[in-house]
Amino acid sequence: MRFIGISKECYDRLNDDNKKKILYSNLTSEMSKMNKRSILLKELDFVKMNKDILKIN
Repeated sequence: MRFIGISKECYDRLNDDNKKKILYSNLTSEMSKMNKRSILLKELDFVKMNKDILKIN
C-alpha cells in the first residue's frame, strides 16, 4: 500500500485546527480514491503517527 503524507513535524507546525482538518480530509480522500484497499485513519491516530509511517511520495 502506498501512503500519501507529510512528516509529523510538518503536521505539528500547522497550529490552526482547521488547516489540520483540511489536510486530514485531503489525505483520507486521496487514500480512498486508490484502487487498493485503503485505510482511513482516525484523526487521533493520524496525529500520533511518526514520520516513518507517513512516506512522502
